Order: sequence, then structure tokens, then C-alpha cells
Amino acid sequence: MVASVALNTAVTIHLRDTAEKEAIEAFLKTDKQTPYDLSRGPLIRLHMLNLSGRRFLFLWSYHHIILDGWCLSLILTDFFATYTALSTEGPLPVIRRPLYKQYIAWLKQQDHNEPREFWTPYLRGFSAPTPLPWDRGRTAWISGSALCGSMA
Repeated sequence: MVASVALNTAVTIHLRDTAEKEAIEAFLKTDKQTPYDLSRGPLIRLHMLNLSGRRFLFLWSYHHIILDGWCLSLILTDFFATYTALSTEGPLPVIRRPLYKQYIAWLKQQDHNEPREFWTPYLRGFSAPTPLPWDRGRTAWISGSALCGSMA
């Protein structure tokens, strides 16, 4: 299966202060309201906004099915380590991670009763699932996440 990523580098915002902030907020709102099509993708969108001067805003939007908090922290750690190396003309970091199949093998070896014994007392008394936003209908929520950061 081939995954596609949308990369948009054509957006230029040459404004300052309040006007710049409003333009960025409008762009973020539009991106956040753009739904993801699970059958066609892309499920990741990358935008590089050219702000005034030599400033840029990198926007990385993704469907929650693509990344969880654990993976996101690893990717950001690697991204900023690589960015720092490139911006200081230092050596690129050597990044080694276990393969996903190794993680699955490790997971299969774990004791599945231990977490059940741990969580059962904490969850005692809950008789129904926690209602989630999409339980109220598709229009009640917007899919996706946005991560904004600043790199100097």
C-alpha cells in the first residue's frame, strides 16, 4: 500500500503583527475543517507558510489513525534533532528504532492478566462507555489534529 502526503509550499503570508496572526488563524481554521478521506487520503498534510522576513511556520496536520502520542513524541524528537544538526551544519543523528514487528513480538510475550488486575479496581462502577464527540453525529466534531511550533 502506498501512502500519500499532501505538501503545500505555495502559501505565502507577508503580514505583520495582528494581521499576520489573523491570517495564520484563518489558515489553521481552514486546515482543521478540511476532512480526511480514509478511502483516498492523504491522511497527512504538510504546509510551509512563508511569513514576513525570513520566518516560516510549518504546519503538520494528520488524521489520528496515523499517529498516537508515543509515535508523535519519537517523530518530533528525531525531527528536531535532524533540524538542529542541519541548521548548525553538524553531523546528522543516527536514529535506530526497533521494528514494529519486534514491538508486536514483545507485546505478545507480555502478561495480559497483569494490566487487567491493575485496572479492574479503578474502573469498578463504570457501567457504560464514556460518550465521545462522534457519538452525537459527524457534524458535531472535526477530525484531525494540528501541531504548530516555532523554529529559530
